[in-house]
Amino acid sequence: MRENSRVRIKEKNHNDISFSLLFAMVWIDKIVLRYIRASIMHIPFMTENIDMLISLTYILLIILSMQSLYRGAYLTEITLFLGLCGLFRLHYYLFPLNQYYYEFHANQMVLQEVFPMVMIGAWVYRINREKTMSLVFPLSVITVYAFVAYMFIYQPLVGINLMAGDMDASYNILPHVCIAYAGSFMKKNPWYIGAATLGTVILVFLGTRGTLLCLFAFLVFTILVSGRLKHPIFFLFISIVVMVALFYFGILDFLYEVADENGFSLRIFNKIEEGEITNDTGRAPIRRRIWEYVLMRPTSGWGIYSDRRVAAGHYAHNILLELMMHYGIPIALIVFALLVYLFARAYFYLRQGNDVRGQHFLAAILFSACFKLFLSSSYLLEPYFYFAVGFCLAALMEIRANRRKQTVVKVGRSHSRLRSVQWRKA
Repeated sequence: MRENSRVRIKEKNHNDISFSLLFAMVWIDKIVLRYIRASIMHIPFMTENIDMLISLTYILLIILSMQSLYRGAYLTEITLFLGLCGLFRLHYYLFPLNQYYYEFHANQMVLQEVFPMVMIGAWVYRINREKTMSLVFPLSVITVYAFVAYMFIYQPLVGINLMAGDMDASYNILPHVCIAYAGSFMKKNPWYIGAATLGTVILVFLGTRGTLLCLFAFLVFTILVSGRLKHPIFFLFISIVVMVALFYFGILDFLYEVADENGFSLRIFNKIEEGEITNDTGRAPIRRRIWEYVLMRPTSGWGIYSDRRVAAGHYAHNILLELMMHYGIPIALIVFALLVYLFARAYFYLRQGNDVRGQHFLAAILFSACFKLFLSSSYLLEPYFYFAVGFCLAALMEIRANRRKQTVVKVGRSHSRLRSVQWRKA
C-alpha cells in the first residue's frame, strides 16, 4: 500500500515538473526560444526541422503534463473560456458590419492563442506554483541578458538593426525587466540588479514611452505596497532620479550619441528635445471619434471590433473606452470594476500568504499586460491579460475554499462543544 502511494506521488511530481517546463517554454517563447531557433537554423540538417522539433517538444510536455492539467482544470475557468468564445462568436452574427475585422484578425489569434490563456493562468496558479515561479525568475534574467547580447553584440556584428523603435520588442521584454527588478527586491543578487539596469536602458533605446511608464508604475507600486523604502533598489532608484535631475542635459546628450551611433531609436530623445514627450501620437482624435459613437449607443454598444470599423482599422488604445464601445457603458463599468476587484484581491491574498515570488510575478503581469491596455494595444490582442484573469480567478477560488474549510471547522467545534455540554447535563 505504501509502495503504491509512493509511486503515485512520484508520478504526480513528474507531471507537475513537466507542466512547469511547459510554461517555462511559453514564458521565453517570444525572445529566447526564437534566438535558440535562429541559432540552430545555421546547422545544415536542422534548417527545415527546427520548427518540427520545437512543436514536438511542446507536444511531449503537454502529454507528460496531462494528469496535472486534468487535476488543475476547474469548471469555473472552463466555463469562462467557453463563455468568451461563445460571446465572440455571438457578436459576429449580431453585428455583421464588424465581420471584416473578425476575418482579418480573429480565429487564430483570439480563439487559439488569446482566450486559452485563461486556462493556462489558472493552471500555473494551481499546479506546482512554487516550482514554476522558481523557473520563471532566472529565465527572465536570462531573457534580458540574451536581448542585450542580441542588440549590442549580434546586430552590430552583422550590420543590421531590426529593433530600433520596435514597440512589440519593447513590450515583449517589459515583463522580464519587471521580474528582474522584483528579483532584486527579494535578494541582493548582482545578476538580477544588472538585468534590471540593462533592461531599463534597453527600454529607453527601443523608444517606446508606454513601456517606460508601465515600468515606472510597477516600481512605484512595488516599493510603496511592499514597504521596500529601505531596500537598496529604492535608494538606487532615487539616486538615478536625482542624477538625471542634476545632469539632465549631459545624460540626454550621452544617450542620444550612443543611440545614434548604434542605430537605435531616437524617438524619445527627439520628443524630449521638441517638448512633445507627453503628446499622444495622434491617438486623441481616434479616441474622440470612438467616444462620439459610444454616446450614440451608450447602453448596448456597437459590438466587438466596432472601434476598428469606425476608426479606419485603429483600436482605442484604452481598455475602458474599448469595452464601452463594444458592450455599452453599463456593462463596461461592471466588467472593469470586477477586474479591478479580482486583480487586487488576488494580489493582496498572495501578499498575506507570504508568497513573495507569486505576488511579484502577478504585479509584473498586471503592469506589463493589463496597465499597458490603458496606453496601447487591445484586450483582444494581449494574451497575458487573460492569463492574469485566470491566475487571479484561481486565487479567488482558493480564498473561498479556505473560508469554507474554516466554516466547517468552526461548525464542527461548536457541535462537539454542544455534545459535551449535553453529555455533562445527562
